[in-house]
Amino acid sequence: MHATVLVILCEGHKSLTVCGDEAQAWSELIAFVDSQWTARFGPALPPHDEAQRVRSFFRADEHYLLASTDLSKMAERMNEGAPAKDWFETLRLR
Repeated sequence: MHATVLVILCEGHKSLTVCGDEAQAWSELIAFVDSQWTARFGPALPPHDEAQRVRSFFRADEHYLLASTDLSKMAERMNEGAPAKDWFETLRLR
């Protein structure tokens, strides 16, 4: 079982979203950028290219992360009845 994690750290906004795949995580990131664009840039239109829009939006001290992870070991631990505190020891980013 795989998932993609999206982390956004931006101007007081901190979020972590677990998505089914990278395409879904990218769509979530674009939705965030689009929802905040006017607040940051006023009436200026965002770049049509999504990658350029993301690069234009995030300042040097702001960050986002898209990371694929394998949750199969964590799922096994959950199914074995391991305590919740132990589930995340098996989570690994690749």
